[in-house]
Amino acid sequence: MQAPPDYYGILGIPRHISAYGIRRAYVRKSWQFHPDLHRNDPNSSSIMSDINAAYTTLSDPVARAEYDARRSTVHIRPSQRQASSPTKSHYRHRTSSKKGLGVFGTALAMLSRLIGYVAAILPL
Repeated sequence: MQAPPDYYGILGIPRHISAYGIRRAYVRKSWQFHPDLHRNDPNSSSIMSDINAAYTTLSDPVARAEYDARRSTVHIRPSQRQASSPTKSHYRHRTSSKKGLGVFGTALAMLSRLIGYVAAILPL
């Protein structure tokens, strides 16, 4: 019996996450891999189909329970775990890109720009 794909690993979430967390992870991954947003990436459509299958299964409580039951009944040897999920490698390298400024960095940049504007307007 072949093990089903690791949908939790595809979405990059822990097994105990709520339905809201699953939705957030799906939206995040959709922005990262959607074929319309990344037209130059030939693998984006296959990655997005994996993401859609993971979200469809994990967002439905009944399908998620069946999936978890199937995953727990299939016994995988440790040597087969690496070979059974070759898709994790190309998910990992795309998500480890440089992060933006973040909320505080953006606020700091806006504040420094505002100080520059005020300093230019007011005579010293």
